[in-house]
Amino acid sequence: MRFALIWSEVANGLRRNFSMVVSVILVTFISLTFVGTAILLQMQIGQMKNYWYDKAQVAVYLCTDVSAGENCLDGAATAEQIADVDAALSSPTLSPFIDKYYLVQGKSGRRVCHPRPAQRDVLGQPQGPLTVRGLS
Repeated sequence: MRFALIWSEVANGLRRNFSMVVSVILVTFISLTFVGTAILLQMQIGQMKNYWYDKAQVAVYLCTDVSAGENCLDGAATAEQIADVDAALSSPTLSPFIDKYYLVQGKSGRRVCHPRPAQRDVLGQPQGPLTVRGLS
């Protein structure tokens, strides 16, 4: 076979179907761009999972004697209710997902949840931890 004949026919075919060649190149480029974007997104999602799995926090607020609301008509949470929450958190179902937990009550809870005066901005708005009202 003569390679010159083959290359001349290839060049002649590409010249005749130039628009098809351009469209195939564009479609291939766009498809590979989407594949690359999907791979990068999967990597980013994996990194975000690793980042946030270590930082997830859940707070359970029980009724106090000054709580107002439909769910707190019976007053403050009893020792039995607090023990039930403690038992649920240390149960075999939840314990694999919980590294540590702690119970904060009364005045000590108020100190933990309210920022110190030094942690307020120029306008007096709290900075840092979330302000929780109604704890006593």
